[in-house]
Amino acid sequence: MHEIGQITLLQVQRSSLKVGRHLHKYYDPSPLLIVDRLLISAKGALGVTADGSQVIDLHHVDHPASHNQSGVNGLSVGFTSHYAAMRSRFGQHMVDGCAGENVLVAVERELRLADLRNGLAIQTQDTGQVVYLTSLMVAYSPYGTQIFFTCVDSRKNSSPSPCTGSSQLRA
Repeated sequence: MHEIGQITLLQVQRSSLKVGRHLHKYYDPSPLLIVDRLLISAKGALGVTADGSQVIDLHHVDHPASHNQSGVNGLSVGFTSHYAAMRSRFGQHMVDGCAGENVLVAVERELRLADLRNGLAIQTQDTGQVVYLTSLMVAYSPYGTQIFFTCVDSRKNSSPSPCTGSSQLRA
């Protein structure tokens, strides 16, 4: 694996970003919460705020209104280069992170699915601990592609693995 970029944003989605019903459905990014750290496990992500509070992400298996599909989309990853492409097509209102991914990585070039086929690894700068993300799942939207991964921890007694904004992402 080789480094593809530094993590620039960590966030959780507390509830659905799509609000309303049928013809009156609209997008509301207010449930997004930027966090200091993520605790990542096979169940999904928990955000940790500056005061140490934990906030469960909507795609975590244990969220009361979970959007997790059979344990395969517990963590989403986005790339700044994809936001640059969205801004050039749709306008400046497409701010980094507005799609709701948990992890945003600074990358100069647009990544293709083939670049990620072997999964990703997050290495924390503080401890060097590595969290492996596999089982790629892709969600398409009019604005671009959102990529979900399943966390696979190589330790037998796996507890949530910490991830901070100073971590590196490898593919």
